[in-house]
Amino acid sequence: MPVERRCLPIASWPERDRFAWEAGTRRADLFEERNAGADWSLASRQKTARGYGRWLCWQMEKGLFDPTLAPAARVTRPLVADYIATLSASCAPYTVVCRLQELYDALRVLAPEVDWRWLAELWMRLGRRAEPAINKRPRLRPSRDLVDLGRRMMTSAEQKSGWSERRRAVHYRDGLMIALMAYRPFRRKNFASIVLGVHLVQQGGGWWLQFPTSRMKAKRPYEVAFPAALVPELEHYLAIHRKVLLAGESGQLSPGTDALWVSEVGTMLEKGALANRIRKHTKGAFGASVPPHWFRDAAATSIAVEDPRHVGDAHHVLGNTLAMT
Repeated sequence: MPVERRCLPIASWPERDRFAWEAGTRRADLFEERNAGADWSLASRQKTARGYGRWLCWQMEKGLFDPTLAPAARVTRPLVADYIATLSASCAPYTVVCRLQELYDALRVLAPEVDWRWLAELWMRLGRRAEPAINKRPRLRPSRDLVDLGRRMMTSAEQKSGWSERRRAVHYRDGLMIALMAYRPFRRKNFASIVLGVHLVQQGGGWWLQFPTSRMKAKRPYEVAFPAALVPELEHYLAIHRKVLLAGESGQLSPGTDALWVSEVGTMLEKGALANRIRKHTKGAFGASVPPHWFRDAAATSIAVEDPRHVGDAHHVLGNTLAMT
């Protein structure tokens, strides 16, 4: 396994590192001083821990690992430069940037008494220089093309002769997913986890999509109207096709799941399967796949090209900061 993928789990870290990690990521009481990792989400803690575990594995590979040293004593400028060189030989530039950010974040927790500004400046400098390993531009499609694809699929699901009810339901579901993601390009994790009555709610005569702070990467609650142009298709899916999918292979309707996106066997459609379906259909339509996360690029690019006066509003569509957009 390449060195950038090997990771020492927390349970195998030196005792001093484990204790420092637990203290630095513990939730603070109301009147306690907040630790650097106190407000991290579970996903952030896991990602940062994996990044630090990769750093430790790299030191082991190089014969430099000394479990008796404090975490800060194992991090020097020459070692970090060597680490970057090793990663750069087999990783995409932005992956190297991510690994350095993870190391920096971990050290803020493991050794908060040390000034790590030099590491932060190095990480940001690499980020400014990094070039994407994949040129997305030739494969990106305008959002309107993605909406049109979804609509064509929903229409064909209704009109094709000789299809079973389940095949129609799957095709209609996939078309609705593509059209909705073009209008509301959530991150795949949020999009796949939409639950009726929780994230998709009917109120005030309309449908709304909402996610609490804990579910959003930007750490801000997000609420947006379900696109009015797709409400008839949504309601048709809920009334007809979703029920077919809930019945699964048995054909017997059961409550099964409250998930919006239901698999052929009546369970929540797993996010990996959802992504594969979208890649398959976009490749078939355009000759090259458009992964779910690229719908976000497509949305921001479409606004910039078609309505440049309002490009500053793109971050509201994506649910992140203006700087990130």
